[in-house]
Formats: sequence, structure tokens, C-alpha cells
Amino acid sequence: MKTIPLRICVALTVYKSQGMTIGELNPVFQYLIVHLPDGTVKNLVGQFLVACSRVTGPDRLAFANRENLSKQGIFKIGNTPSDERRRAFMLELRAKERVTMDLCKGLIAALDNHDEKTYEGGWYYLLNWYRETTNANTN
Repeated sequence: MKTIPLRICVALTVYKSQGMTIGELNPVFQYLIVHLPDGTVKNLVGQFLVACSRVTGPDRLAFANRENLSKQGIFKIGNTPSDERRRAFMLELRAKERVTMDLCKGLIAALDNHDEKTYEGGWYYLLNWYRETTNANTN
């Protein structure tokens, strides 16, 4: 082998990227790879937000060391009173989601034609009803 295929890359800090759009219209920076520091990103709220908001789409964004990032880690980002209110609101929404989901599953299970009412049976009832309705409308 006489040559090694190399591609020239340019890197910059999050602070330097503020105000920049990274994507197909940028001649130099078309993709963004965020390298997260070891440990928590809890105290890097501003940098994390700026880094992720620079790209034109999710297909232009990647994380170099994803093991340092988790859904729970993102949920814990920030330690201001507004961050605490956001977390409390998210927990309240999750609780309401569970109640609504259980209610919907019960209503769907009640549609089951069998003696033993199950969610799956109600789901099949709805599926068959939908198929019959769409077939009747197309004929």
C-alpha cells in the first residue's frame, strides 16, 4: 500500500459553535459528534443544549461515548429551580400517562366477545371492526 486514505477533519468547541448551523448547507461542518466528559453531564446543561441544537436534523448528530449518556442522565441535567419544576412536571405526566393507559386498556378489554375479557381480545375485536368498516366503505 502506497497511500493511506485519510479525510481531513476539523474540530471546535461548543462555545465556538454557538450561532452556527451544522448540516448539508455548511461547507465545512456537515456532521456533529459530541464527546461527553466522563461522569455526569448534570452541570453542563448549557453546553449540552447548544451542542445538540446546532444540527439541522438528528441524522447529523452522533455521540462519541454514548455510555456516558442515558435517558436517566438527561432527565437529571440541571440543578436550578426551573430544572426541579421540569422534573416534577415530567413525573406528574408519567403518573397521568399510567392512569390513562390503564383506563384505555380496560375499555379495550371490555370489547372482547369472550367470557374472559382480555386486552388482546378487545384489540382483535377493534381490528376486525376496522377491517369490516373500511371494506364496507370501499365496496
